[in-house]
Amino acid sequence: MHSIAKRILSREEFTNKPPVLVDVGASGEIHAKWKEIAPYSICIAFDADDRKFDISEEDNQGFKKLYKFNCIVSDQEAEKLDFHLTKSPYCSSTLIPNENNVKDYIFSPYFELDRTIQLNNISISHALEKLSLDYVDWLKTDSQGIDLRILRSLKPGIQDNALAIDFEPGLTQTYNGEDNASSILNYMADKSFWLSEYEVQKVIRGTHKTYENLFSGALNKKLAKVTLKKAPLWVEISYLNNLEKESISIRDFLLGLLFTMINKEYVVALELARKGKKLYSDPIFDEIEKEVYAKIKKNFWSEAFFNEVVKKVKNIF
Repeated sequence: MHSIAKRILSREEFTNKPPVLVDVGASGEIHAKWKEIAPYSICIAFDADDRKFDISEEDNQGFKKLYKFNCIVSDQEAEKLDFHLTKSPYCSSTLIPNENNVKDYIFSPYFELDRTIQLNNISISHALEKLSLDYVDWLKTDSQGIDLRILRSLKPGIQDNALAIDFEPGLTQTYNGEDNASSILNYMADKSFWLSEYEVQKVIRGTHKTYENLFSGALNKKLAKVTLKKAPLWVEISYLNNLEKESISIRDFLLGLLFTMINKEYVVALELARKGKKLYSDPIFDEIEKEVYAKIKKNFWSEAFFNEVVKKVKNIF
């Protein structure tokens, strides 16, 4: 994959217009799916904290360019917004946690409200304007409850021309007024995207107090997290553009095809490579088709080997 990604992204189309990757709720590390395309891409990352508003440009973290906005991002244009700090910093949000809905899960203490502060705020649209950019190729948002609002705040053209969108919504109202998974599915149903991934994430249902009294010792608790049944609570969703828009540029078609390969949608990628040959008569699509076939074969044998190992392990026990 690295060779074909380099071959595609070294083309003139991407020298003049590099991929733009937007990361809302950045973790400080390169998103795993972006590692091979990062050196050719512009990343715009949003990191909420209480420092003075700042935009920093860095080029030493794996990306061609990395812009970090030290503020929260929302669908609003207000300079500052209330930010609700929870016991776990990963659960802090512009929305207030719904205590009634989280109380019956073992991680409920993470959502305990510590205090509310005001932080600098920006919308993605405003951030793009500051950077003189008018497009987003891949949007990844884990905003603790406002994923859909953030997408909808973008101009329709930017939304529709995105090539990949990742969400991480709840399946219930973990936060008051949360954009949950069903609202995202309903909205995206009318867009020219298709659902590539829907990975349900689970947590043990039961009060934290009951769980804490089950076992003594840290090891037992760790084992319990693995062995006890878990209930669905949130989901990781990935959408890919169907690339069926009339007069789509070869730049967008190639990048959308590459994103399809990164998401391991090899059958779709094969069909797109064949379609690309007819549309653009460019030899790059022959190379891509060969690469996709190689990936399919490699994936087949690795999966077959893994399944055989699993069978043997099960037989032992």
